[in-house]
Amino acid sequence: MSLMERLGLRNPIVLAPMAGGASTPALVAAVSNAGGLGSLGAAYLTPQQIVEAGREVRELTDRPFAINLFALQALPELSETELALAIDELAPLHAALELPTPSLPAQVQEDFQEQLEAVL
Repeated sequence: MSLMERLGLRNPIVLAPMAGGASTPALVAAVSNAGGLGSLGAAYLTPQQIVEAGREVRELTDRPFAINLFALQALPELSETELALAIDELAPLHAALELPTPSLPAQVQEDFQEQLEAVL
């Protein structure tokens, strides 16, 4: 049995799971409703946002859909010196674009295990 048959797809189309907001629940459901495999890019979503987006997709379709995560590895530790050098390097670009001074966010990535639990 082919994957298309197993998933009940009518069309060999997979929506690319574009993290960052491009693959909205409405778009995911529309692709699934049209016979393809809608895919939600959830790598940048919090676990609660994943639950909410999945619930929204389920409200819009009874067809199969996918949720995609990034299985990221631990980030390297940065020293204060390395961070300061990177900020100094980016500062002229930020200034030219009238953006705030660059800084490291408090949290760089979501906890993968918590995201996976939210998907499941």
